[in-house]
Amino acid sequence: MISLSLSLAALPSISVSASSSSVTQYPWVTTQYNYNRIGYTLSPAPKTNHVLWKADMFSYTNAYPESPVVVDGRVFIQLITSVGAFDAVTGEKMWETNLPHYPELGSVRDQRISGFAVDKGVVFLKDADWLYALDEISGQIVGQFNMSAYYRPDWEAIPSVSRTGRSAAPTVVSTRSTIYVSTREGTLFALTYSYGKFTLLWTFKDNRPLNSHGTIAAAPIAVGNPASSTTWKNTGIIYQTSVDNNVYALNATTGAQIWNFTSIGQILYGATYVSGKLYFGTYTGTTAVKPIFYCLNATSAAVIWTKEWPITGGGTYMGPAAAYGMLYVGNIKDYNLYALNQTNGATVWNYTYPGNQYPYGAPSVADGMVFQSTYASSKGNNLYAFNAMTGALVWSYQLSPIGNGYTASPAIADGRLYIQNDNGGILYCFGDGPTTTSVSFISSKLTLNDTAWILGTLVDSSPANVGTPIAGAEITLTYTKVGGVSTFIANVTTDSSGSFSYAWTPPSVGAYTVSASFAGETPMQPSSGTAMVQVEPAAPTKEQIAGEVIDELPPYPQPPTKEQIAGQVISQLPPYPEPPTKEEIAAEVINETPAFSTTEIVLAVLVVITLLLVVYNMFALRKLQK
Repeated sequence: MISLSLSLAALPSISVSASSSSVTQYPWVTTQYNYNRIGYTLSPAPKTNHVLWKADMFSYTNAYPESPVVVDGRVFIQLITSVGAFDAVTGEKMWETNLPHYPELGSVRDQRISGFAVDKGVVFLKDADWLYALDEISGQIVGQFNMSAYYRPDWEAIPSVSRTGRSAAPTVVSTRSTIYVSTREGTLFALTYSYGKFTLLWTFKDNRPLNSHGTIAAAPIAVGNPASSTTWKNTGIIYQTSVDNNVYALNATTGAQIWNFTSIGQILYGATYVSGKLYFGTYTGTTAVKPIFYCLNATSAAVIWTKEWPITGGGTYMGPAAAYGMLYVGNIKDYNLYALNQTNGATVWNYTYPGNQYPYGAPSVADGMVFQSTYASSKGNNLYAFNAMTGALVWSYQLSPIGNGYTASPAIADGRLYIQNDNGGILYCFGDGPTTTSVSFISSKLTLNDTAWILGTLVDSSPANVGTPIAGAEITLTYTKVGGVSTFIANVTTDSSGSFSYAWTPPSVGAYTVSASFAGETPMQPSSGTAMVQVEPAAPTKEQIAGEVIDELPPYPQPPTKEQIAGQVISQLPPYPEPPTKEEIAAEVINETPAFSTTEIVLAVLVVITLLLVVYNMFALRKLQK
């Protein structure tokens, strides 16, 4: 029994550039989702081929990329001689760690990583002859174990080209704190891990002759709860398939063989466990033997049913996915994806890939859809999505125009799909993307009864498509005033440039907040924007000004009647005295008569008599003349 830990001082340098932006509700913790290897998750899945983001995984080719792993808001991927973590939402690189050990013999392919498993904040992976433990947050290597010391002695004598290829992801059983990992050399290791230290429990070798594909290469199966991918319970049995044409059932504690089953053809990359049954297909290469798809009793190895593929040679390259009572598996010889009935193996539907495309990656299933990657020199590398029940093509996407590389099995988590494309070194993320709705006014100040032109745009804000216009989307316009409720204005539709406009007349003066809202429509997420406008009173007309002046004048009095005028005049005259009596008049006259002398009186009498005589003579003369 040997244990090995690595001091921090001996660790290679790492680069860290970001922190995770989210957690993961539906984690994809290892190749084909969980340690039953069913390839099925309860997560939503992309309904279209909308690319949310793309990340450059640095230049490499022909690396047989493994399925990404998505845990705690991070996507973990292989980068030949390093491993990287990317933010699951934005695609920003969080860290990259170079792995320190390389094989002395063999090509670059010997150095590639063979899948991941993440458990309790630790990333486990195998690269060539070493098993590593990395801190998932920092990428720091916290433990490593050299497996080559336990290989068969004839391994180093094998030509380097025959030692190349791929192994598979480790299997981690949390309740036992045990990691199970297979190698191309043909050994299955069981180790415990604690605080940076690996401890070897046991090894199992199939002892078959080596060939160009090695021997045990597939990921071990630990039976557990398929609805959980964070805490894994095991029944005490580990299942391991091998290219030596065998399936092995081993005691998880001791490594003792419980049973083995020999198939017709090699079992390249694994099986799937569902409800006490093991499902796997075989590969017969270029021989005249027809490959077989098997259903075994996982307890006894008894054959429940078999399905013979229709043509000789080829067969199943990757393990099946299991969901909805069906098994989804590709056949690389007849270029088909099959949906088989889990109960009897009958074909429910099949889809023939155009242009002789190889269904290379294991299918992944989520949200009523099946996803699989393909490659062909004439068609490039492609990703396909099918209706899981009918096989109808939902969408496809060309990952690269030249098909000289490989793509891995997709990982699906929280409504997003992640896949590595060997050719070009790109990590793709498909899913609904964020949007940006903007809204504004030509003028932020208006007068009452003026037309307010509402202008806006709706664009894709996905990192892979920032600023791309979204046409044909419905935008809802509403307004609110301070302390008021939201009031509907209109629904408008974006044009080919993602723009919209609307002529609106505010109903009264005041400050308005206008909202433009996009409710979201696959593959775009909802968004909204607001703008403010101030409405002032309108300038008054001449008539309005005149009316206002008149309104401000005091009330004009009614014209007075004659009686009112007479009364007014009389009221303004001085008081009129009472008329004097006779006695008062006589007394007044007497009082005002001057006192005369006797002479004056006599003279006055004479004058009066003279005047009377003159008057009399005149009248008499006139009478005589007549």
